[in-house]
Amino acid sequence: IVALVFGSALALRILAMALAFDPATAFEKFPLLAQRLIADGWVAHEPFGCSPAYIYFLAFLIRAGAPAAGLCIAQVVLGALTCVLIRDLARRLFGPVEAAVAGALAAAFGPFLIFSIEFESDGLGLFLYCAAATALVAALDRPAAWRFAAAGLLLGLRATQRPAAL
Repeated sequence: IVALVFGSALALRILAMALAFDPATAFEKFPLLAQRLIADGWVAHEPFGCSPAYIYFLAFLIRAGAPAAGLCIAQVVLGALTCVLIRDLARRLFGPVEAAVAGALAAAFGPFLIFSIEFESDGLGLFLYCAAATALVAALDRPAAWRFAAAGLLLGLRATQRPAAL
């Protein structure tokens, strides 16, 4: 079921990218901020006015040589992984049938598709939030200090993506 959720989510996001993503008209604010961060030696010389985590995420990809389409592909994969996390969270909390439904709905949910192909921080934020929630539920199921630490780290990363989210 995990492969089915990931595969269908990935296919739908690739289709959305093929139909709606145009690098020439993509929102450039975050990629430009990422390029500026790289040029400044990876150190912000003024407070971030928006998502620091997303800017560093894009900067890492840009530094690795990703063009605009490569940035979008990375977000498409992240979006598909988010659907797997939603499925896993639903399985842990509700059961296998509910997990399959949650995974399928997440894979096809329109706003999630848009988050995957636009240069906005929402896709990364959703991934980090789902990862933190899944890690916390896993830590509660099988308590261990490192599991709680992992959940806290993911929640902290989520806070750097959008500080007002907490």
